[in-house]
Amino acid sequence: MEKFGKSNKEMLSLKQSFFDDDQKLLKEQLEIGNVYVKQPLRVLCKNCNSPIKGQDFIKQNIPYKICETCSHLNGIYQDTSEFCKYLYSEDKGEKYSVNYTPEDYSKFIERVNQLYNPKVEFLINSLKEQGENFNLMSFLDFGCGMGYFLKSLKNYNINNIRGLEVSKTFVEKGNILLKETLIEEIDINNFYHKIGNVEVLSMIGVLEHLEHHYEFLSNLKNIEGLKYLYISIPTFSFSTFLEVTSQKKFNRQLGSGHTHLYTDNSLKYIENKFGLNRVSEWWFGTDILDLYRHFILNYEKNGLKKIFKNYFVDLIDFLQLEIDKQKKSDEVHILYKLN
Repeated sequence: MEKFGKSNKEMLSLKQSFFDDDQKLLKEQLEIGNVYVKQPLRVLCKNCNSPIKGQDFIKQNIPYKICETCSHLNGIYQDTSEFCKYLYSEDKGEKYSVNYTPEDYSKFIERVNQLYNPKVEFLINSLKEQGENFNLMSFLDFGCGMGYFLKSLKNYNINNIRGLEVSKTFVEKGNILLKETLIEEIDINNFYHKIGNVEVLSMIGVLEHLEHHYEFLSNLKNIEGLKYLYISIPTFSFSTFLEVTSQKKFNRQLGSGHTHLYTDNSLKYIENKFGLNRVSEWWFGTDILDLYRHFILNYEKNGLKKIFKNYFVDLIDFLQLEIDKQKKSDEVHILYKLN
C-alpha cells in the first residue's frame, strides 16, 4: 500500500512556535551544533557503514556528505554517547522535553488527535491488509516520549501496549498524562534486553536519533516475537535545500538532533541488508510549509506578510502533494514486515 499527502492545516497552528520563536530556536540550534562539531569525525556512513570522506556542502558551520554507496546524507561528525546524552538525557531530559511538553491535558489530547491518530489509522489499515487482527497484537513504542502514540493506540482499543524512553522527565510526565504506568525508563546505552516479547515495534521519529543505528537494525532479528517494524523518519528533501539558502532562520529538518537524513535509496539499502519487507508507505511532508514560514519571517518588517499569506496559504497542500507523490517529501512512514 502506498499513500501520499496530508493536510497541513493542523500543522500551521501546532507549529506556530516556529514562527513566533524563530530566533530563540535558532540560538538553541546553533548551541547544539557547536557541541556536535566537537565530536570525532564520522568515517563510516551512518546508514550502510561504507567509508565516507570529504564534504558536499556546509550548513550552519556543519559539513555534510552524501554517501556514494547508499545516498544517505551524513553530517561528518559522529553521534557519540556524549552528544546523545547531552541532547536527550542530560538533566533528566528536562531541557529536551521543553518543546514537547503540552500546556495542559487538553493540548496533549489535541496533539494526539491531530497528529498521532492518523499515524495509528495508517498502521491499523496496513496490518489489516496483511490479514492481522491488530486488537490482539502486542505493541511497543520505542522512544515514546510522553506517550502521544501510546494514547492514540488506546483510542483504537489496542491495550497490549507499552513504551520505552530514555528521558526521565518524559517518563514521569507521560505516565501522568496517560493516567497509568505504561512507559518505562531505559538506559541510553543498555536497552536491548527491554525490547523483547513484542509483535509490532514502533519508532516514531526515533531511528534517526540512535547512536548505534546500524547495530540496532542488525539486532531486530533477535527480538523475541517481532513481526513488524513501524517507523517515521526525516528524509533529504526540498526543505534541506531551502535551509541551506536560509541559514539565519531556524532550520527544522537538518539540524539539532537530525545529524543525518534518509533517502528512498538509503532506505532500500537497509531493507535489503536487514531483511525488511516494505509492506506499506505513507509519504507526506511540510516542505512547502517550511517555504511559507521562511517567506513570512522575511516579510515581518514590511507590508508583504499579510499579502503573501492571502496569496500562498491555499497553495500549500496542493504543492506539497506533488512533492509527496515523487517520494521527495521530508518525512515518510513505513511499515516493515520482517523476513
